[in-house]
Amino acid sequence: MSGKQGALSERPTELPAKYQRLFAWQLDRRCKAVREVAGDLAELWQDLGTVENLSAQKRWLCERVVFMRRRMLAYEAAVMGGTEPPMDAGTYSNFANVMQGHLKTLGLERRARPAEGLQAYLARGAPA
Repeated sequence: MSGKQGALSERPTELPAKYQRLFAWQLDRRCKAVREVAGDLAELWQDLGTVENLSAQKRWLCERVVFMRRRMLAYEAAVMGGTEPPMDAGTYSNFANVMQGHLKTLGLERRARPAEGLQAYLARGAPA
């Protein structure tokens, strides 16, 4: 692969058929799928109080939830569009149940970002 901007990437542009840890970071970052995954992860992390406050285990579950959500959206779009879905209805149902369990483990309620202490705020200096 050439180092030039706009060169063809050898990285995949679609989700793998099966979950792989760190799958999102192995995709071509210019593709729509990566932007969607990154957006989903950022939104989930934000609702859980920011990624910095999550344990490694919760970050792993977040990745898995986003992967499953994307696969489920593809199934739903295919069914609604009358095309061949990427999985059967039983697999979709299993994804939905497993994802629900993961979401319950992560917490369904939105969490506030931890407040910055006065000392940290003062050390940062006043906003410009």
